[in-house]
Amino acid sequence: MIKEEIKQLIENAIKQKADFSVEIPVEKRHGDYSTNVAIILSKKLKRNPVGVANNIIAEINQLLIQKRLDSLFEKIEAAGPGFINFFISQKYLQKQIKVILKEKDNFGNLKIGRNKKANVEFISANPTGPLTLGNGMGGFGGDVLANVLARAGYKVFREYYVNNVGGQIDRLGHSILGDQEAVYKGEYIEKLRNQLLKNKKTPPTFKEAGERAAKIILEKMIKPSIKKMGIKFDKWFFEETLYKSGEIDKTINELKNKGFTYEKEGALWFKSKDFGDDNDRVLIKSDGTKTYFASDIAYLKNKFKRGFNKLIIILGADHHGYVQRLKAASQALGHKKEDVEIIILQLVRIFEKGEEVRMSKRSGTYITIDELIDEVGLDATRFFFLQRSFDTHFNFNLDLAKERSERNPVFKIQYAYARICSIFRRASNLKWRINRNLHLIKEPSELDLIKQLIKYPEIIENIAKNYQLQRLPNYALELAEALHKFYEDCRVISEEKKLTEARLSLILAAKIVLKNVLKVMGISSPQQMKRIELNNKYYIMRHGQAISNLKEVVSCLPESFENPLTEVGRKEVEASARKLIGKKIDLIFSSPLLRAKQTAEIVGKILKVSPEYDERLREINFGIYNSASIIEFNKYFEDRKKRIKKGAPNGGESYEEVLERILSFFKEINKKYKNKNILIISHQAPLFLLEGYLKGFSLPEIITSPKEKQLCLGQVRKIN
Repeated sequence: MIKEEIKQLIENAIKQKADFSVEIPVEKRHGDYSTNVAIILSKKLKRNPVGVANNIIAEINQLLIQKRLDSLFEKIEAAGPGFINFFISQKYLQKQIKVILKEKDNFGNLKIGRNKKANVEFISANPTGPLTLGNGMGGFGGDVLANVLARAGYKVFREYYVNNVGGQIDRLGHSILGDQEAVYKGEYIEKLRNQLLKNKKTPPTFKEAGERAAKIILEKMIKPSIKKMGIKFDKWFFEETLYKSGEIDKTINELKNKGFTYEKEGALWFKSKDFGDDNDRVLIKSDGTKTYFASDIAYLKNKFKRGFNKLIIILGADHHGYVQRLKAASQALGHKKEDVEIIILQLVRIFEKGEEVRMSKRSGTYITIDELIDEVGLDATRFFFLQRSFDTHFNFNLDLAKERSERNPVFKIQYAYARICSIFRRASNLKWRINRNLHLIKEPSELDLIKQLIKYPEIIENIAKNYQLQRLPNYALELAEALHKFYEDCRVISEEKKLTEARLSLILAAKIVLKNVLKVMGISSPQQMKRIELNNKYYIMRHGQAISNLKEVVSCLPESFENPLTEVGRKEVEASARKLIGKKIDLIFSSPLLRAKQTAEIVGKILKVSPEYDERLREINFGIYNSASIIEFNKYFEDRKKRIKKGAPNGGESYEEVLERILSFFKEINKKYKNKNILIISHQAPLFLLEGYLKGFSLPEIITSPKEKQLCLGQVRKIN
């Protein structure tokens, strides 16, 4: 990792300990990496920080020559009040493509965990009801943190602690019986009541009802939800086993023997304050019952006994007081307080149309995690929860999560991956070799993309150390944006074979890294993207042959220009229409332009369906029409300013504006009708853009598609 190499070079250059940082600057003019080491040392040495910076740079340059790493940086310079800025060389960046292509799925894997055993306990919701929205942060966060730690070199074990003993199970039993001590409400309680009490001559006690209901909730509600969340636990640990095995009594006796307990007011207390807690904690109440904390300590001991070096426990927002007491217990058991790390979650709220949708497991108005996944999909649910750190309050934007556009960040990221896949589909007939001609990779957006790619191992390292999971989705979004910028500036497949080979290698490296990132987040990497769910079956048809194919006609046509179908064109249209007879077409939408209109009239008579003429299809066609063919769209958009001057209708629209016109027309039809067979008749351009977009292609890919994929005059094709 380049960041680690820079740190090592600095440490070797200064030959002393210093608490400095190496960061990525906000502004490019400050380099690719920057350090404050000279500023830190200048205070200690009482010297000018710029002078200190220049001395350090001289030492680093000597080290680079000695280690034959002088091609690593384009330059290293002192700036501002004493910062040292590092600019990565073009040659080094080009080499990183080879590194990524060699390591493939292992790129980003580290050894900082040194194969230590790490236990990540998360969710651990009481078996008293379904998993709700509130369990999403800990569930997805815990799962992804485990993925990151595994990538960082830990042996990771996922665990769910089932609290199936104590007061909450008793309260569940009372709720099933519906007596005065009932607490939990909701439809699931009614169903459990019918299941457990119906046709019973002797009703169960509240304890029996609670225990039976808890088992059903765990097996029929919680575990299926966990599976739906894409999470797989290595162990489901039941609290009752700690009682049955006598581990709680043994742990309490151990604390007694070590002198860490005392009796007060008939209760047994743990000397938690001796280890930094703000209060001592009760282990056994005056009535002889053991507290939850007593079983928590026994559970800690059980984990350590199983050989785990690192314990991570993710708890809900109401567990702030547990941090110090659990760390105190760890020390009392003979371990370091750092061996136990507790992450406290914050509250989650869901918003729809600007209004908060409240949840409450006890009032029965909760939102389950299943409902949320059904509503927005697993990928979007995971991503949105991961966008906030564990310790931040989170408002889940339901409307944005459901949107299938680039406003939705997870859609944008997956689209970037699908776009790479579509390029490789187009390149399937090309003969090319990886890692060739990489010296041709030198455009700014190409180099910026590589800089994003090589950040990935650093992201894994940072998260493994500080658990700031939000850096992962943020990085994925930055990578997707770098890819989109690259596509804007650089054409991957071109007539220049060597450059094509180099750029295919670059996007193959990007594909590897982006897939790795999505995999760590537990999000799918689709090879194609659906932008809209189609409620009907759609067919598209290009108008028949006209008097002129318009290749010689100027691009800016008056609305009144008439170009009627030829006899051959009519026969082409009739032949296509007859093929549609068995499809039972319900609706026909057509452009009102003469050729499309005449085509629609012929088809309508044969299929016995009256066409509807929509002005938007005419506007779309004028907005994108080029005097040559659809393949020359690029030329059209380059010349659009000239076209505005000529007064062409909609002649100044961008790709996105034209596409938005098409989709608004299409979405309106898709929303209005369901389960219909619909035929859309127009000119080539609108149909081609629409079909390509709905099938998940990017605009440049649609525009440069081979001619054989286009609709011929009078031809009809099914979209879905």
